[in-house]
Amino acid sequence: MNVMSRFVVVPVVALAIVLGVSSCSLTPGSPVVAASQPAAQTVTYTSPDFGYSVDFGGTAVESSVPQSVGGYNLVIKIASWTGGDRVQTVSALKFPDGLISTVNDALLTASLEGAATSSQGTLSDQKFIDVDGERGASGTVTVSSGVVRVVVFFHDGAQFTISTVNGSQDQQDSLVGSFVFGA
Repeated sequence: MNVMSRFVVVPVVALAIVLGVSSCSLTPGSPVVAASQPAAQTVTYTSPDFGYSVDFGGTAVESSVPQSVGGYNLVIKIASWTGGDRVQTVSALKFPDGLISTVNDALLTASLEGAATSSQGTLSDQKFIDVDGERGASGTVTVSSGVVRVVVFFHDGAQFTISTVNGSQDQQDSLVGSFVFGA
């Protein structure tokens, strides 16, 4: 497995986890019943492992998912919040020191394309963005049962994926815009 394909696997896994977490709202043919929501509020989540903070629509739940990537046994750390049929997540995966030497547009693009392909979805609205000083790639993955807005970027040897399932672009932009390192 070459270095490029090692990294493409990670957002694919992260997107699969997000789709699994929200499967109740993304199951084809099931009615979507939006829970009544109180006035918009945000709750700041601070990662004890990766030193970032981000504002979710409510209190985040943490989880860890072991993952084998390119022969390495790693752990994806996930913070997620679910409100009605919307799910927001930030996943992070630290690679062994020195493994990530260069992050470029081709790597970011391949990561988004891999996420779309693995979920049997279609990638659209792809663009490059800034996430707290890091170059990232953003796109929308449309699957048969919903829409996932995804951002992928790297920082200090770790890959991050920020996603919103069944949320608006404004909700995803707000999530991404609140993300900061140095928490």
